Amino acid sequence: MYIIGFPEDNEEKYLKTIEYAIKVNSSYAQFSVFTPYPSTPVFQEYKDKIIAKKFEDFNQWKLVFKHKNLDEVAIRHLLDLSYKKYYLRLPWIKKYLINKIFA
Repeated sequence: MYIIGFPEDNEEKYLKTIEYAIKVNSSYAQFSVFTPYPSTPVFQEYKDKIIAKKFEDFNQWKLVFKHKNLDEVAIRHLLDLSYKKYYLRLPWIKKYLINKIFA
């Protein structure tokens, strides 16, 4: 699992995370947004920065706090980019098909 939106993340830093995931070339990769869940210790650290209004928004797909370097649109763009760059590569598709055919 790779996580976007850690407090010190910026676009350039996260793009390196995508490149690392590609280098690892695992069978599957999951990309999620850093989410301080209610009633957790990390939530207490972010309680003054939380922008989500509903519990349903705490789902690892949305930015739920005021990030100093990224906004909701940038997070969504980077999350979409992560999946596209990882799964729409010829080496990954080839590996997947070979595993499905010969497994």
